[in-house]
Amino acid sequence: MTTMQTRSHSSGSSEHECLSHTGHSIAFWTDEEEAALIQFLFEQRGEVTANSSFKKPVFGDVARHLRPLHKKGATKTADMCKTKWNKV
Repeated sequence: MTTMQTRSHSSGSSEHECLSHTGHSIAFWTDEEEAALIQFLFEQRGEVTANSSFKKPVFGDVARHLRPLHKKGATKTADMCKTKWNKV
């Protein structure tokens, strides 16, 4: 189940953020964002550790790389990018 939470800003505007039932922000992934994630990590394949995972800073780098593509949901974080990568 998803709930909507509104945060008021001092300017009087409000920002709507989708939250899961646990209170965590939900990341919505467009096809463009998913393709950009895969392409970025493919280009960073030299940063893979001995256990076939990427070094933690790489996920922060990909999150910053995805910011211009953001359209919906929470802005992607390093943890969100890592979770998505583990699912594709």
